Amino acid sequence: SQTYNITEYLNYGGENTITVRCDASTEEGWYYEGAGIYRDVWLVKTNPVHFKENGVYYETKVEGDKAQITVYASVDAVDKTESVFTTTHTLIDAAGKEVASSAMGVLELHNPHLWSIEDPYLYTLVTTLKNDKGNVVDEVHTRVGVRSVEFDINKGVLLNGKPLLLKGTNLHLDHAGVGVGVPDELWVYKIKKLKALGSNAIRCSHNPATPAMLDVCDSLGMLVIDENRLMGTNDEHLSLLRRMIERDRNHPSVILWSIGNEVGEQG
Repeated sequence: SQTYNITEYLNYGGENTITVRCDASTEEGWYYEGAGIYRDVWLVKTNPVHFKENGVYYETKVEGDKAQITVYASVDAVDKTESVFTTTHTLIDAAGKEVASSAMGVLELHNPHLWSIEDPYLYTLVTTLKNDKGNVVDEVHTRVGVRSVEFDINKGVLLNGKPLLLKGTNLHLDHAGVGVGVPDELWVYKIKKLKALGSNAIRCSHNPATPAMLDVCDSLGMLVIDENRLMGTNDEHLSLLRRMIERDRNHPSVILWSIGNEVGEQG
């Protein structure tokens, strides 16, 4: 994902025309990747004090019949005069019931409903930012899957403490008839078909997944190896890897990161 801050270029109180385009004239890729903008583009408006992009993330720790969810939240304050703020974190189950809340970022769950391939249960984490007057200035909703993943030299892959044989699919992120401009509902169709064939994991061959695709994997119970596109030692290539991880780290479906494929720097 790529983000541009256009705050200083806007005509406040008047009309604005925002044009987004890309130059795709240079060939680059192992297969037909299409050209132009074929994923979602969003205009994001925030208060001067707001959560940073991808600045809210969580970690889960499962022990027996208890789970601990630790939430981290980074705030960006454009208006330096408004520096006093508080955050609260509330966990809501699939039925809409509040099951845990904390201002410190550590949530305790008893008898948690674990996320798994067979039962991809999702909670919703509501992280709220308030100013010193108690007014809400920003709020982020994050889907949470409580699960544990281990890689044991003797037992293999363990999901929630149980051995799991990965039956993977190397999947280019395109589809017949639409190229790489894949509609969200087509991802639902594809993931369901792969699961019916017995697949339980996807390696995103050569490109990071779309957020929509990972949302589908979260909700349907498909594991993902999220793969970087370009890997080098320059700042931009390292930034691409960092941005992929920061964007996708909240998805319970993602269990591994791949730095890339067929790249000389790996040698």
